Amino acid sequence: ISWEVLMNVREIDARSWLIKYVKAKHNLPNYDKALRFAKSVNYIDENADVTETGRLLFEFSQFNGDYLSKDQKLL
Repeated sequence: ISWEVLMNVREIDARSWLIKYVKAKHNLPNYDKALRFAKSVNYIDENADVTETGRLLFEFSQFNGDYLSKDQKLL
């Protein structure tokens, strides 16, 4: 597996986690609202790519233990 493929997988994991995290954290009713919220706070850009802010939140959560609960699977 190439480095580029690994980075793309990491990007997908981060984007999925951010949307799910925002939905759960702010008790939003659906993923569309979670995506719009994530864009409004600059976690995800207009092209649905993870921003530097979103990447830092995702990476910090991995060290901070701020994981999704077992029943909150990634998208």
